[in-house]
Amino acid sequence: MAGGTEAFPELGRHCEMEDCGQLDFLPFECDGCHKVFCKEHRAYAGHDCPKADHKSRVVVVCDACSASVERRGGEDDSAALARHAGSGGCDPGRKRSKARCPARGCREQLTFSNTAPCRSCHQRLCLRHRFPDTHSCGGGRAKLLPLAFRKREEPPSPPPIRAC
Repeated sequence: MAGGTEAFPELGRHCEMEDCGQLDFLPFECDGCHKVFCKEHRAYAGHDCPKADHKSRVVVVCDACSASVERRGGEDDSAALARHAGSGGCDPGRKRSKARCPARGCREQLTFSNTAPCRSCHQRLCLRHRFPDTHSCGGGRAKLLPLAFRKREEPPSPPPIRAC
């Protein structure tokens, strides 16, 4: 099917989906089957691409050592994990545990979105315990208080002058 309009025949392409054929001025070429599609049919699932999984990667996480194991073509999760266990690369001693808040009694797991450093002691804590007065902070609290709230020391007053 040729693209474009009568005035500009080289502009745009028609969608190669059987029932569509829409003229699209910004067409998409599938990197799997190398056909041209409109916006509606550009996804692999939108045009049932026969080569949809040629660039996809599926990874399974090993429960024993927390390693990422890539599945090979046609392999299911259990076969990939069995291949990993048989390779000798599975070391349960390397298992990464989830970081937890170091505040006493807190069991919160630290993630990217719920972690903040304390400005005094520079520990990574959960949002509930990020302030120095909510955890056992060794950095000292006086540095963080604004000047208006700090206890001011009055300079010694000069001795009174007596009139003779």
